[in-house]
Amino acid sequence: MPGLDGFGATRAVRAQESPGQRVPIVAMTASALEGERERCLAAGMDDFLTKPVDPEALEALVRTWVPVGAGRSTAIPPVDATNPGPTNPTDPTNPTDPTSAAGEPPPPVASTVILDLERVAMLDELVKDGVSFFRRTAESFMTRIHGQIAAIRAAVDLRDPHEVFTSAHLVKGSALNLGLPGVAEAAARIEAHARGGRLDGTDAMLQDLSDETELAIAALREAVAGR
Repeated sequence: MPGLDGFGATRAVRAQESPGQRVPIVAMTASALEGERERCLAAGMDDFLTKPVDPEALEALVRTWVPVGAGRSTAIPPVDATNPGPTNPTDPTNPTDPTSAAGEPPPPVASTVILDLERVAMLDELVKDGVSFFRRTAESFMTRIHGQIAAIRAAVDLRDPHEVFTSAHLVKGSALNLGLPGVAEAAARIEAHARGGRLDGTDAMLQDLSDETELAIAALREAVAGR
């Protein structure tokens, strides 16, 4: 759009929205530099997707922001910690509830793939200033992931499910873009749990996320060293 970049366009859309209305806006960029995602979110965007686009990551992102059966209103309502969800949180008709009928947290992450090598090869094909997109993204992830997990823990301690959801979603997106299914699945469990306004059982989920993250970092270091 002449004279208006994505940041300006997003601000213009947000300025025209009525109270309670929010159109999902997703950044799609070839840049994975540190701070780029936060810059997009600060401008009012809801999510961030890097090129080349992974179809599975795109599908997961669309499912997050446009729930099945949604009409024109696709906003995710703010989570109210004093009203954590439906009267019967184990109702199987409630698609946002990740708990079982017994009220137990969902089972641990079962992914056996730590690093998706096809995704790595795809990211490796993009090179800027002699550095592959994979290396840039991997190094950024390894630098930032522990702080992002700490942000989730802090939000849990503050009993803020909306912030837990937002922080976990950020981790999930980063992991999907980089090809780390175990980390993405672990973060997605926390995201789904918090989206329903629930924080019970989050400590175990955070441990799963931390465990998957350490496996991912080891795999990333090995992959980066081999390039």
